[in-house]
Amino acid sequence: MKQSRAMSLVEAVANVVVGYGVAVITQILIFPVFGLHATLAQNLKMGALFTGENGGAKLGHGSGGIVSLRAE
Repeated sequence: MKQSRAMSLVEAVANVVVGYGVAVITQILIFPVFGLHATLAQNLKMGALFTGENGGAKLGHGSGGIVSLRAE
């Protein structure tokens, strides 16, 4: 059974949200181990930057980011 475009978008957005949450939680837990102490706001901003960079890298390399630049 083929996934609809709408459900594909829902899945992609869910993946980004979960990835962002995992990134922020990981930063909060791991950064102090290395002597890096960031506020929650700083961790949220860094998580957003890392998430945005990761999405941009996927788009640039055609490996299936949220938006596909290929004609279907």
